[in-house]
Amino acid sequence: MSSKSKLIDFPARKKPLVRRTLSSGGYEAEFFTDPSADFPVVHYVVSRKGEAEILAWGQESSMEAAQRAAMDAMHDMYKRHTAAG
Repeated sequence: MSSKSKLIDFPARKKPLVRRTLSSGGYEAEFFTDPSADFPVVHYVVSRKGEAEILAWGQESSMEAAQRAAMDAMHDMYKRHTAAG
């Protein structure tokens, strides 16, 4: 028996929707939703523009709430960065 026969075959899923809509003060937020979920969940990830390191992340029950949370995170990071000089 080969090791390939032991792999679990997961059902095909739709790709998550990605909206890269928000940027502020050198930061960028990406939003992900799972169209096959039974209830709406919007995940967001905040990073510096052009960098891969995740600085903040979370999930909300609507796109509007996720955008507010991401904007709050970017605003707080910008304030801390400018205060540090």
